[in-house]
Amino acid sequence: MIKVEEAIAIIEANSTKMPTKHISVRKALGYVLAEKVISPINMPPFRQSAMDGYAFTHSIRHQYDVVGISQAGDHSNIKLKATEAIRIFTGAYVPDDADTVVMQEHVMANKDSILIATMPEKLSNVRPKGEQIAKDEIVFEANTLITPAAIGFLACLGITEVEVYKKPKVAILVTGNELVQAGEKLKKGKIYESNSVMLEAALQTIGIEKTKVYRVKDNLKATKKALQGILKKYDIVLISGGISVGDYDFVKEALLQNDVKE
Repeated sequence: MIKVEEAIAIIEANSTKMPTKHISVRKALGYVLAEKVISPINMPPFRQSAMDGYAFTHSIRHQYDVVGISQAGDHSNIKLKATEAIRIFTGAYVPDDADTVVMQEHVMANKDSILIATMPEKLSNVRPKGEQIAKDEIVFEANTLITPAAIGFLACLGITEVEVYKKPKVAILVTGNELVQAGEKLKKGKIYESNSVMLEAALQTIGIEKTKVYRVKDNLKATKKALQGILKKYDIVLISGGISVGDYDFVKEALLQNDVKE
């Protein structure tokens, strides 16, 4: 018997990477990136208002004429004089002539003008171009697990495909004359087999769905034959039972006879 940490180290030292494939970002949940992802754009791609309010050029003035409006989706680069402001909404394009946005709660307004009651600092409430991420900056490094949040971030950058490692096909081989499946009648000397159910569930938690359970009795010939077929078809084989040194533990011998190195 060895420690869990030692077992994990042995597995990691003898593991190989899966082949890669390109996949739609929409279907990439649970996959692992095979290469780093670079941002194709600045985000935000333009100077953007962080508040509902009014955009203007910061000065000692408190009163401004309202000469236009900018809402999300517009790209109207309104020319502003030093005495002018525009009504603006969260996410909207900030004109080149404006450098500050004042929150609407800090303004007394009528139809054509505003009086700023609480003057914000210069550049307040304006998200600079590329504030979240700049063009050509690394979005995610290789070997990053793709989560729902990662998918959302990739989508907001206009990325539709990523290169990922394929998920392995996994076989679970269960051995033991004493085992019966849940739902069957439990005879004397028998127990319900639960390891395969647990292992399949554990695999699902890391996004591996392509699994199949095989069962063999405690018999060298049957175990060898089962492994012979399984090893050809699957990337990973998990074996439960039959690996001790008892008279009916045949897994190690069956593996060796199938040219598996210990």
